[in-house]
Amino acid sequence: MTRTLRSLASALLLVAAPLVVVAFRLTSADALPEPLPTHWGPGGEVDGTSTLAGFTTGVLALTGLAAVVGLTLLVLRIRRTVVPEAIALVGWLGWLLAAVYVQVLTVADGAATAAEVELGPGAVALVIAVPTALAALLWWLLPTAGPHAPVAPPASSLTLAPGERVVWVGSARSRVLLAVGVLLAVGGAALALAVAVEGAVMVGTGLLLALLSSLTARVDREAVTVRWGALGLPRHRYPLGRVAAARTEHLEPLSWGGWGYRVSTRGRAAVVRRGPALVLTLTDGRELAVTVDRPEGAADLVNALVGTRGATHADAH
Repeated sequence: MTRTLRSLASALLLVAAPLVVVAFRLTSADALPEPLPTHWGPGGEVDGTSTLAGFTTGVLALTGLAAVVGLTLLVLRIRRTVVPEAIALVGWLGWLLAAVYVQVLTVADGAATAAEVELGPGAVALVIAVPTALAALLWWLLPTAGPHAPVAPPASSLTLAPGERVVWVGSARSRVLLAVGVLLAVGGAALALAVAVEGAVMVGTGLLLALLSSLTARVDREAVTVRWGALGLPRHRYPLGRVAAARTEHLEPLSWGGWGYRVSTRGRAAVVRRGPALVLTLTDGRELAVTVDRPEGAADLVNALVGTRGATHADAH
């Protein structure tokens, strides 16, 4: 599929949500209760209502706004300044609202009063599954980023012999994230004795923070690999064929979107603390940052490997 067709298909998907709302309202039956049920409590009882006109206007306005924002981000994506995940998220939000609207009108059709309308668990699952599938399709369809300025050949102080085995391994950890994670997990375990759901959420959050409190980076002739926590999962692997150059910088988490595995307009980042970081410039113009202790050796090795690979390709031609 060409880049133009991908752009057109992505744009059509983004404007589909408000169009679905309009089309469904125009074709739906008029046998709807007034007011319309718009929210259900944990037990399945209706605990929120709205007029049909107000509900339709509100959903149409929000899905229309999501479409406009999505189209704007799509244009910026073509110019290589927006990551695809941001556009897919905006599309998902718009389709979620449209799916809720369609589901509410469907289950309310034929009911005399709002209190009669029931919303089963299958309906909720469908409302989540459909927007998620459409967001995944949009993410796949999105065009690749536009042309970018070529990166200058990287400089390195290392000289590598052909076939020489080289490996660099570094790590970074945050005692603060680890301590907060342990406290949340312990507190959640105690809370679970009284309130199971809230306690389980706290335990899960604590374990996630503990997992994100450390990472290990490895550089070899094939790739730069990042592993999280003691188990080494999840893992992110970036083949050196996708790397144009490497450098180091003092990383501030907020400039990359926060802590953890982040996706921003700059690129992707694996962040456990502020401080020294290895920053890779990829061949598509985006960047990958990894907080790691003493990253200078990693950057030097990456640049040497990338330079060697470039020289080999040049000789082959």
